[in-house]
Amino acid sequence: MGTSILEREHVRDEQETRKKIIATAFEEIYLNGYHGASLNRIIEKSGFTKGALYHYFPSKKELALAAIEETITLFLKTFWEQPLLNAENPLAALLNHIKNLPVIVFANCRVFDIKHGCPLNNLIQEMSPIDEEFARTLEALYNSWQNLITRVVERAREKGQLRANIAPGNVAMFILSALEGCITAAKKSNSVETFTTCMRELEVYVLSLAA
Repeated sequence: MGTSILEREHVRDEQETRKKIIATAFEEIYLNGYHGASLNRIIEKSGFTKGALYHYFPSKKELALAAIEETITLFLKTFWEQPLLNAENPLAALLNHIKNLPVIVFANCRVFDIKHGCPLNNLIQEMSPIDEEFARTLEALYNSWQNLITRVVERAREKGQLRANIAPGNVAMFILSALEGCITAAKKSNSVETFTTCMRELEVYVLSLAA
């Protein structure tokens, strides 16, 4: 027998409730760090009860890990994988992405604020040295990001757009490190202009790899 309308609606409501808790938790952790994040604020902002929160996530740590992993994975898929991996001209797509990333981020990432920096980098600095489970989760997310860039660089090289002697993995590592450095520099001065200027220099670096 198939599921009833009421059962399907219940499942949908459960999914929506979980999504809202995840989104609220991620925002709270991004703005205040893991240690500064408050479950009471998450409950208040999400509009659900403490019982509802603990129904999905038995502890603050489990909630935080789920919020970080699911939110950043979706970010990578939406803003890196989808626009870059299937591009007909991978080099042009990568350059365009670097050039427009400030606009893309500020227009589409609701909670992102330059003065708070990169949520992934913030948590790596806060949690990786002191918690092995956080360290593994954050490293996996960072590696996924770097691997996406590596695949784009590989495609550009295969199409003859980049010099044959470059190492895509090393290029991707530098691009991501430079990107995180740009965000940190902008965070330090709370300046979008600093971010934009730094990203222009990253664009120059990628152009220098062209065949």
